[in-house]
Order: sequence, then structure tokens, then C-alpha cells
Amino acid sequence: MKYILELLLYSPRVYAGLDHLMVYAAREARKQGYTLVCVYCDNMSEQPDIQRDIEIAGGIVELVSSTPKKMRGDIFKLYAKYHPKVVDTHFIVRIKLWTAFLSLLYGARHYTHEHSMLGRSIRKYIQRKGWTRRILTGTYLCLVNLLSKKVLCASNAIRKQYCNFCYGSKKKIEVMYLGTEIREPRYTQKQARRLTGVPLDAKVIANVSSFDPVKGIDVLFAALSLLKHRGVDFIFVSVGGMRKVTPESQDYVDSLQELAYHYEIDNQIIWLGRRNDVQDILPLADIYVHPSLSEGLACVLLEASVARLPLICSREGGMVEVVLNRQNGLVVPKEDPAALADAIQQLLEHPDNDYGEKAHERVEEIFNQEKQAKQLINMQIGKPIKND
Repeated sequence: MKYILELLLYSPRVYAGLDHLMVYAAREARKQGYTLVCVYCDNMSEQPDIQRDIEIAGGIVELVSSTPKKMRGDIFKLYAKYHPKVVDTHFIVRIKLWTAFLSLLYGARHYTHEHSMLGRSIRKYIQRKGWTRRILTGTYLCLVNLLSKKVLCASNAIRKQYCNFCYGSKKKIEVMYLGTEIREPRYTQKQARRLTGVPLDAKVIANVSSFDPVKGIDVLFAALSLLKHRGVDFIFVSVGGMRKVTPESQDYVDSLQELAYHYEIDNQIIWLGRRNDVQDILPLADIYVHPSLSEGLACVLLEASVARLPLICSREGGMVEVVLNRQNGLVVPKEDPAALADAIQQLLEHPDNDYGEKAHERVEEIFNQEKQAKQLINMQIGKPIKND
């Protein structure tokens, strides 16, 4: 049996887009005579369905320690156990060079995935961390690039920034969208609203994100405050939670609740918390808003597109690769509450646009996760990629 190691290296708290991609990839790898080994950290206790679905699709789930030293030892054991033909390392930057060397030792083709932006710009990166750190980062990325078959970036924005930071060859750095499942949501708008307690006759704005300052939720609250003072009636639905439960993250959540009270919009917010049925409940919204200050792509924009929602996002990172201004939604400057409020008001007061249908057409054409999984596996095993 030939094995592909997908070193995801996180403990899943939600059943996210990358996990769904792994299910499709496991199924496609099996068709090609390979077995996909998905490597997560610590345990799958919060999301056991991920392991079940990967195994049903023909893959294997392995667990390693999240402690760096133990993680390296556990990964080495997996190389010895499976003798993989292909290794793909995802999130943890400090592991990528080490797995690239291990792959060279075992004769495996090594790929590295980049899912996030490295920083807002090289200039700001240098201001924050200094020239020494910038040179070391560029050298590290160069070595990973040199030892990898390809560096796969989750958006063109990430690729552009990676090329700017990396001292190595740019020819290996390519875009590989993760995509999303193209399926009809389980619920209609009325059903989703009844399920979540959202008033049936409300004008509903939705956002799905982790509670992190970079997501721009405070900017959105400022925009909602402006809308309220303009006399616009709305309900805001927040889906998400803390990435990790720490005193700092809890303080930030508390500050958001205080901010909502300060803006006098707390009675117009419904907090749904973390959920596994995001794609199914998104039809509850009239529009989807994603005001992040920095974002590699934002897979939830793809899920909102599947639900045929008009989109609003910041002009930042890879989000503008999903949202085309005045075609399937509106793009606004980041950290601009007034512009964000104007965009929301426009879509709420003119719901007869075809942005939602255009969003669905675009995601089906470019971000179909099943097609992306086929491309990923074909690339990894060295088979020519066919564009369907």
C-alpha cells in the first residue's frame, strides 16, 4: 500500500473546511491506489465525526502530541511506520523544515501548505520584529521551498506575500484553493431561523468567525451602531467562539459584550456560539458580512456563497478573490465602519439584487471542494491535472 501523510497538526474544535477536504481527498486517494493518513494532534474528542468520515472514505487518522519535542518524535514514528510516498505539511511553521528533511531521507515528495498571511507587509513585519527576524524568516522559507516539491498557498494573496518574504525560487509557489462543499443547505430560511431562535420577519446580518481582534468584529459593531442611529432595523447573528480558552481570549470576549452594550446594540445580537452546522444554518441570514483586518481567504465566504447570500467583505487578503465588488457582493475598505454601514444598508434596503445567485455560480465554478481534492491528489502523486 502507498501512503500519503497529511500533517494537519491541530486538534479540531469544529468540523471545518479543511477537514471536509480531507474526506474528499481520502476518497480520491483510494481511487488512485493510495491511502491518505491524516495526522491531527492530541485527540478527536470534540469532533469524532471527522475521524469517522475520513475512515469511511478509506483514509486513516493518526494522532501526535501537540508538544513540539514529542510531536517531532511522533511524526518520525509515522514516517517509519508508513514509509510515505508523499508528505504534505500544513499549519505549524516550525515543523515544516524538519518534515522536509525527513521526506528527503525517506524519498518522499514533500509539499507544504500555507493557509495564512505572514503579516500585513514586509515593511510592517520589519518594524514589528526587526531585520534579523525578517532575514531568518526569508532564509527558513527558502530552505523549505528548496526541499519541497511545491509550496501550495490557499489564495493568490498568500502566494504573493510568500513570494515577497521567501528568498528562494518563486516557480514552486502555487495557489491551491481549499474550496468548500457544493451542496444545498439542509434548512430553508424559515427552518434555520426557527432552529436558532431568530425572528422570522427580521432583517438578518450574519458573521461567522473566531473571537479574535483580527476578525474586525469591533469594526462591525461600530457599523451596526451607525445603522441603528440611522433608523435601520436589523438583527445581527454571531456564530463562533474562542480559538483557545485562555484568560486573554476570555477578556476579549468580555470586551466585545461590553462594546455591544456601549453601542446599545446588545438587544439586537444573537450569539450562537461554535456550531458544526454552519453551512446548513447560514440561510437564516439576508446578507453575510466578513470585516476581517487580515485574511488568507475566509472559507466561510465560500459557505455563504453556497447558501446564495449576498456578501460584504474588507478589501484585504484573499477575500477579494471570492467577493467581486458589485458582482456577487460589496467590498469595503478595512477598519472603516461608515463604509461598512453604507454597504450593509444598501443590501438590506435593496434585496432584489442577484448577488446571492452570482456568489453561488462563482463558488461552484472555482471553489468546488470535490474538484480541488482531485487536483490535490493528482498533483501529489504526479498525475497530470485535468481541468474539468
